[in-house]
Amino acid sequence: MSAPKRSLPRLPWYTLFIVFALWVICWLAVVNWCTTDYRNRWAIRGQFGDMFGAVNALFSGLAFAGLIITITQQNRALQLQQDEIIENGNIIKRQIFDNTFFSMLSMHNDLVNSIDLRDSRTKILTVEGKDCFEVFFTRLEKEINSYISKSVEATQIVKEDIVKGMEIGKYIELYEAFYKKNQKNLGHYYRNLYSLVSMVDNSALDDDSKYQYVKIVRAQLSMYELMLLFYNCLSIGKDKFKPLVEKYALLKHINKGGLFKSNHIELYPATAYVRVSKKSATA
Repeated sequence: MSAPKRSLPRLPWYTLFIVFALWVICWLAVVNWCTTDYRNRWAIRGQFGDMFGAVNALFSGLAFAGLIITITQQNRALQLQQDEIIENGNIIKRQIFDNTFFSMLSMHNDLVNSIDLRDSRTKILTVEGKDCFEVFFTRLEKEINSYISKSVEATQIVKEDIVKGMEIGKYIELYEAFYKKNQKNLGHYYRNLYSLVSMVDNSALDDDSKYQYVKIVRAQLSMYELMLLFYNCLSIGKDKFKPLVEKYALLKHINKGGLFKSNHIELYPATAYVRVSKKSATA
């Protein structure tokens, strides 16, 4: 979209009228002087010549004023031109950012679609694309249930008490074990997703524009992607990705009931689920 053209400020219409009126007044004064009885008196002819000097000074002043006006107009024209160049430059930068962002978003979606899972024995394709994340989450769930079952057998404590006593550190440990087994698919996925959100965060856009772009990214994430992201950012992505998740409310649409414990939702601040605007924060 091109920047709107700006017109140069015009001189008031009465400027020319004032100059013409001054010229007429001076001309009438000269005629009146010449038609008096003093025109034949040699003693005051020198004064008559001095009068023309005053007229010349007047027109010289007007010429100088016209020069000042011209310079002012040129300065205003240059300023408008500079403003237009800056505005066009900002539009071009935004277009370049849009092209980069949507190219990276397309690459991310291609990456997700390229993920496939095959039977370990027959190597037959069993699931691909976004459906793989439901399988990944099921695998993580099995890891946790396996640990709980072994703990019940070893301690003879009921399952409910085992689950109740499990700290978040144990869930993170189990997630990291799961991640190592599935790093081939998940490692590239999380690095690419982080790069996409980080690019927006590091851009020169204002905060509202950044949030709108991250919303587009968030809209691409399925329910199982969000739940895996939840635990990933408590472990592998704790230092870099978790702050961005909290800043842009990336977990807004997470299925809170699908987490392994209901109190896990408290491991993130409210900003990870709902954006808190600056106005409401300072109110």
